[in-house]
Amino acid sequence: MLCLDGHVDSFAILDHLPIALAVVDARSRDVLMLNHKFVQLSGYTEAQITNERDWFPLAYPDARYRERIEQAWRRRANSAWNHQCDVEPLESMVTCADGRVCSIRAHLACHHGMNIITLVDITDQKQLQGQLQQQASTDSLTGLSNRRAFFAGMEQVLALSSRHLRPVSIMLADIDHFKEVNDTFGHQAGDAVLRHVAQLIRKTLRASDMAARVGGEEFALLLPETGRSGAFRMADRLRLAIAENICIHGDQPIPITISFGLACLEAHHSGDAPSCDEFLRAADSALYASKRAGRNRVSHQEMRIP
Repeated sequence: MLCLDGHVDSFAILDHLPIALAVVDARSRDVLMLNHKFVQLSGYTEAQITNERDWFPLAYPDARYRERIEQAWRRRANSAWNHQCDVEPLESMVTCADGRVCSIRAHLACHHGMNIITLVDITDQKQLQGQLQQQASTDSLTGLSNRRAFFAGMEQVLALSSRHLRPVSIMLADIDHFKEVNDTFGHQAGDAVLRHVAQLIRKTLRASDMAARVGGEEFALLLPETGRSGAFRMADRLRLAIAENICIHGDQPIPITISFGLACLEAHHSGDAPSCDEFLRAADSALYASKRAGRNRVSHQEMRIP
């Protein structure tokens, strides 16, 4: 049996550690051992991985992704060899022998000419982080984005619009007489109306668009690559869909209408895009105009660029 630091039974001890571990010759990259936990986690054995190079085609079948991960790993291995120290862990998506894809954090330390590699399965942690991030950016009642996520997306889209002189539009939509729905049918019926409207919005929008619930009965829609005429057509199509598709709560039909306010920048704008607040104020002004004109309509507010 090979030894580590002069102890003949060191590899036997490592084999029983409760963490996935590999020992690799730092110069030749030959695999000196894979412990039981490593084989259990990845499904790959010493017969399949005799050299570190064997690992990458197995764990990363996509050629482009493999190249990126292998380059990142070699940078860490060279640093560990040159400085004889621990290096920054590398997180990647590893394809296991049984086809499972796991999020793995790999730690590397060079010790007496040997690379000591440990793998930690962080799949559950990553899934939980993803769920928490989704919850933080999603309105729990409707499943649309929330106000904070909408503002973040809007800032990015406006920046791109300004840089590339591309059109962009925003809609604010407010359910007409929503308070009467709550007062007449109850708050559960009001919630059903909000979900109903959100579902119709999702059916109408394109994959590149973004929709959010930004207030009690108020929604915001962000339309990249869309000027005034396109935004107006989409808003009116959505307005008609909501008016024609009556919400049913229990056995109770609840007819609803919705008013829209649009603010748009055309492709020929100067490049000095307005701020998010300015854009929203323009759309809000247009929405107010729709309410004053009798509701269930679409109004537009011109964006003036200095």
